[in-house]
Amino acid sequence: SIAIYSGKTADIKTMRIGPWVKDNILLFDLGYFKYELFSKIRGNGGYFVSRLKQSANPTIVSVLHSHRGNTIDFAGKKLKDILPSLKQEVIDIEVEVSFKGKASKKAGDDGNFRVYHPKGSTPKVKETFRLVGVRDKESKKYHFYLTNITPEQLSAEDVALLYRARWSIELVFKELKHLYQ
Repeated sequence: SIAIYSGKTADIKTMRIGPWVKDNILLFDLGYFKYELFSKIRGNGGYFVSRLKQSANPTIVSVLHSHRGNTIDFAGKKLKDILPSLKQEVIDIEVEVSFKGKASKKAGDDGNFRVYHPKGSTPKVKETFRLVGVRDKESKKYHFYLTNITPEQLSAEDVALLYRARWSIELVFKELKHLYQ
């Protein structure tokens, strides 16, 4: 479907998540980065890949896949605390994030629905997602991607490649904006 919004409408406000996302992968730029959005996608049976915001600092739950380099147990540590000691080309970890809002109905590990606080207060929700980091060969800095695609479905390197494919879509939009004002 297509919808037209005024030029001042924030991109994130135009996104309506529902059953249509089931079994689809959504690729997001940072303008759509919102944990509650990712939770809704998971709750509707969909998948997502997004760059991790620079300000994000999730807690590491576990290492999902060990890659070349020294494997160190990072469980319980914050991402920014371990960055200086990372030497691997690729990291593949499970992280926990907190956000205010409603988690998806399927988000609870116990399978139960969440209890929400009374009107006026927003509960803090914790969710786990997969975080993939691939070190850029030139800059030696990591590019981090947050996703709910499992390592069995896509390797860490393939998650990075999938996200990179999003750039071709950006180029099409850039060309359309240039040609058609």
